[in-house]
Amino acid sequence: MLGESPFSAVQLLWLNVVMDTLAAFALGTEPPLPNIAEGKPHTNQQVMRPPVWRQIFGMTLWNFLVMMCVLGLGPLTMDLEYNMGDSAGAALLVSAEETASGSATKTPAELAADRRVLAKLTHCTYLFHIFVFLQLFNLINCRKDGAKDYNVFAQFWHNWYFLAVLIAEFALQLRFPESFIRTAALGQREWGACLMVGATPLLISVLLKCTPERWLEWRIFNVVDENKEMNNRLTQAFD
Repeated sequence: MLGESPFSAVQLLWLNVVMDTLAAFALGTEPPLPNIAEGKPHTNQQVMRPPVWRQIFGMTLWNFLVMMCVLGLGPLTMDLEYNMGDSAGAALLVSAEETASGSATKTPAELAADRRVLAKLTHCTYLFHIFVFLQLFNLINCRKDGAKDYNVFAQFWHNWYFLAVLIAEFALQLRFPESFIRTAALGQREWGACLMVGATPLLISVLLKCTPERWLEWRIFNVVDENKEMNNRLTQAFD
């Protein structure tokens, strides 16, 4: 739809760090709550339970819908006009040339081309920041994966590793040099819009947990149970 990848190589590397490396460290250091540590041990407790699959499928669908809306409707709602053939990376070259040449005069056609590439870079910037914020706020959701764990901020201050990772990710996302990660400069209103859209997983997580429990009996949420039962049958057959 854009004629090029909306994310640069550096942005993809940062997304990989946010969604894999740092997220695993932040969630893996969560200490058990007292009511869990004092309870009886679970002898046959699966990690990928139906409520977890519901959150995975639901949040994945929401991420897809949000990104498709920003991708398809962003230029219309944000008054950004550009052509598919325009390159978002060219906007950085234009800024560098203008800085080096000072007040160089350009033809109207060249100025129009500069505005188009800057508009495309701005659109890609919205896509990048919104996608990252969607993952960061969903990281908070992942602290509580129970079917009725509505308050994802419960015991929020008992893991300083998680807080340090979360704060560092937000700080780096807000302070990355534009030329380094290939983004356009945004104003306060634009940053606020990205944060508001990125925070929607907090609400969607609650809505998913409010869905009827009978939905958890659907086959799509019990694939793991069926696979485990099949594995047990195969193990018994080989034994």
